[in-house]
Amino acid sequence: MEITSEEKAEERRREHWKLLSSLKTTVEGLVSSSNPNVWSRYGGLQRLHKDMNQILSHGLKHEQVYYKQKDYWPFVWRVRYVSPHLASHVEQFSKLEPVLSSGLQSVGEGYKAERWLMHSLQVHLLSAQLRPLLKHQGHTRKYYNGKSASKTRFGI
Repeated sequence: MEITSEEKAEERRREHWKLLSSLKTTVEGLVSSSNPNVWSRYGGLQRLHKDMNQILSHGLKHEQVYYKQKDYWPFVWRVRYVSPHLASHVEQFSKLEPVLSSGLQSVGEGYKAERWLMHSLQVHLLSAQLRPLLKHQGHTRKYYNGKSASKTRFGI
């Protein structure tokens, strides 16, 4: 039985809903806490990082996936051109070397994207950096598949 385009679209909607629902649950849990230090006390930063990493990795075009590791660094790196005043926030991660264990080689630059994401969450700059990237829909379509390559896919 062949899958119709409507069924594919419904599956994409379910995937998007699942990703955004996970993020919403994480944020609600962190906000509802009466503890002012949710970043470290409840692992809030790591949980938020995990959810946002999954969202940013979702729907990447095939050429952005290296040995099953999704790499959105090229998408993020373009912020230097789209919004030059934000360049310094991204450039500081361009010279990073991967942390390798057991002699494994890293493929792609996903480690840079993950470090950038963690830092951007810590300093509350993620939205400010994603907004100009997502305003340029051609840029987003260059790195992300189909209809998932839109502002609404990121909830911005």
